[in-house]
Amino acid sequence: MQENNSNCFNPIGFNGFDGIQADVTLPNVSNLGSGEQPWVYFGFEASGDSGVEAGLSYQTGNPRWLPFIRAGGYQYKPDLPFSDGNTLHIKTYVKSSSGTDYFKLEIDYDVILTGYHEWSSFSSISVKRVTSIARNGFNGSNINGESRNQKRTNTTVSKYNSDYYYSFSNYDLWSYWNGNMWFGTVDCTSDYIHRSSGAISIYKS
Repeated sequence: MQENNSNCFNPIGFNGFDGIQADVTLPNVSNLGSGEQPWVYFGFEASGDSGVEAGLSYQTGNPRWLPFIRAGGYQYKPDLPFSDGNTLHIKTYVKSSSGTDYFKLEIDYDVILTGYHEWSSFSSISVKRVTSIARNGFNGSNINGESRNQKRTNTTVSKYNSDYYYSFSNYDLWSYWNGNMWFGTVDCTSDYIHRSSGAISIYKS
């Protein structure tokens, strides 16, 4: 679970996933407060590993969406901006070649960014999809911004021992309660996450 975010966070289990793709419609953003930042991304992680993430990050100073990749640090693609409501085919995957583990972000079938992250075992990687508004010090009710009508269709995933992509919905969403908080699949918080006609919106009820 990610703290300091209002998010819709959907991972599927640690079963060796190495790719995810979908047609993604960027949300319409409005009324952002100080320090609030929307994100739409996919990611991979293993137990005890910081993992990697890639997708689009909303830039509040010059309103636009920029591709990003997080593998250790962050990389952005400032010369490839997108706008609210744009629909893009986004694909991200982890692979190994000649002993080097790499991570790629594709948008509309072009490789946009590449990062590197060493995995102890590809057979135990989980994949996730996330829509969020981040804010340092989020207390469950103090995000003022809105992110409306973000859509993902045709979401498919691949596993490390296969070249085929299968529907994300074929797999169970993963969640775990450690006695204090939820990890994995979560709407944080339910006061903010709204679903309608296949779209996800984040705003305070």
